[in-house]
Amino acid sequence: MTLTQSSSLAQNEAQHGHNRAIPTALAAIQKIVFLGDSITEAGGERGGYVWFIGQYLQGLYPQHTWQLINAGISGNTALKLRARFTSDVLAHHPQMVVIYVGVNDVWHRFYDFRLNRPVPTGDFPAGTTLADYRAHLEYMITTAQTVGIQVLLLSPTPIREMPHNPENQQLQAYITAGQALAQDHNTGWVNLYEPFITLIRTYQTIAGPNAHLLTTDGVHPNRAGHQVIAHAILQAWGVSAVTLQNHPVDCVGLCNFDV
Repeated sequence: MTLTQSSSLAQNEAQHGHNRAIPTALAAIQKIVFLGDSITEAGGERGGYVWFIGQYLQGLYPQHTWQLINAGISGNTALKLRARFTSDVLAHHPQMVVIYVGVNDVWHRFYDFRLNRPVPTGDFPAGTTLADYRAHLEYMITTAQTVGIQVLLLSPTPIREMPHNPENQQLQAYITAGQALAQDHNTGWVNLYEPFITLIRTYQTIAGPNAHLLTTDGVHPNRAGHQVIAHAILQAWGVSAVTLQNHPVDCVGLCNFDV
């Protein structure tokens, strides 16, 4: 490819991007806080879901600028998110907060990380009861909405890539609680569990029941897992699946985004 060709492609990309309508859900948004645990913390790194979202938004809608603030901290549960909601969300005065929590709330009920031993009963106090999980989420939702911050709730992703394990069975009630809160308070809602578990099941029919597809260790997403999360969020905001599929993130400015 010649320099002239490269320049032409870049100009074409910019032209198409400037002509592409910004999704209604994002048109009035300048600042978004992503609040979560280690998955969100890693999400800000290259290949993480927050990074992917930034790349997609910049490439697809160069006429608009979004500030994406990563407020993920490893090991956090809903209680810990609630405890730092003022300092890590409200203090930034965003127009939107994306809340992604629940994995540790359930996982830590099944494992004592201090003594490095499983808790098969799934009631270890380091985790979060369903009632408390619901209360913490509702506090964050209402606190945000009181000051005009839009809320997008994300469901937790699977705990280990094992669809039928006790952790994921218990997790279903937490997902249901989050969805109900989203409906009750008119927030955005993205079920991340469903696309993850669908892909995992399909892959494991070929590779075996213990094969990992979307995570590095059964819990923390790899690059592919983070991209699934990013796509789900962007589609919830109104970016079409076709547009995302025709927007390879790593094309380094040489792509023709004409969809």
